[in-house]
Amino acid sequence: NMELQNEKLRKSKQYSIYTLFLFTIIFLSFLFYYIRLTRREIEQPLNEIEENINKIKEGTYDLTKISNTNKEMYAICNALEEMANMVQKEIAMTKENAVLEKKLLLMENDNLRKEEQLLLSEMKMLQNQINPHFLFNALESIRMRSLLKEENETADMVEKLAIMQRQYVDWGNDS
Repeated sequence: NMELQNEKLRKSKQYSIYTLFLFTIIFLSFLFYYIRLTRREIEQPLNEIEENINKIKEGTYDLTKISNTNKEMYAICNALEEMANMVQKEIAMTKENAVLEKKLLLMENDNLRKEEQLLLSEMKMLQNQINPHFLFNALESIRMRSLLKEENETADMVEKLAIMQRQYVDWGNDS
């Protein structure tokens, strides 16, 4: 009897070990399946976020394809979308500033050209005023020297030339 009971006990232990082994395998299978499922739920949105970050680097900002399966992913997706929007705004502002700076530089360049033309005109006007005075002073010096040497005829000719020249300059200023 004892032997029989020992045999039953041994078979019962064996059965318990097999059952425990079977439950362990089933538990590990379910655990592996759950880990795989959870991992996929985490990895897939992260992969989508990574793809969208790469799209942002390329200049594409469509982030509507990111799945928002849980709170953490939702927060990450929102932060990523806000970042993309800020980048878009910065790019737009930079472009707008560049256009405005270009317009400002063109206006400054135009103003400098106008200022240069104004200065050239003033210089020509001053030259036109100086040239006749120089000529009249030179003619007057020649006339005075002629008078000192008592060359009255030369002095009269120089005076008449100065009068003619003065009339010519006055006529030029009338037009």
